[in-house]
Amino acid sequence: MKKKCIISLLVLVGAVIILAAFAVKLNMVTPYEYLKQDYLNENDDNKVIPSELLFQRDNFDGENILLFYINNNGNFCSAILKKNFLSYSVLTISSEVSLDNNSYIYSQYGSDPQNGLCWGLIKDKNIKNVLIDNKQCECVEIKDYGFRLFWSVVHYDDQNPPAFKKIYSN
Repeated sequence: MKKKCIISLLVLVGAVIILAAFAVKLNMVTPYEYLKQDYLNENDDNKVIPSELLFQRDNFDGENILLFYINNNGNFCSAILKKNFLSYSVLTISSEVSLDNNSYIYSQYGSDPQNGLCWGLIKDKNIKNVLIDNKQCECVEIKDYGFRLFWSVVHYDDQNPPAFKKIYSN
């Protein structure tokens, strides 16, 4: 009986050590590195792979991670990841936007099909900000590329798409 208790205790200690090692490994992998690895694990010969991280916002909606990056086609994308106990999960990856694009992208994510992220690029220096549904978007300047990214979490339905408005400086 005593031998079984010792063996059970050793198995339990071993399991705790393995879980701790996974947790340490997760903390060493950034969300962007996880996203790149997730792409590389796909069995698609024509895959588009993230090549440069532009911006990361943790807890952008209260719980998830927002990444903006350039892919190997030279286009801009966003991804939303959720941090799990031992890993990340990719909730959504947006369509590609080229630097010539003047519109915005809508990406649905999460369990509610009407929750999403609207985002785009601002190249015009005269645009002060962007409103979506009368809510000021968050903006960040990407100096190396000469534009700003804007984004906002929105509630979208086919009958009432998000209202998009550019605010120009005086």
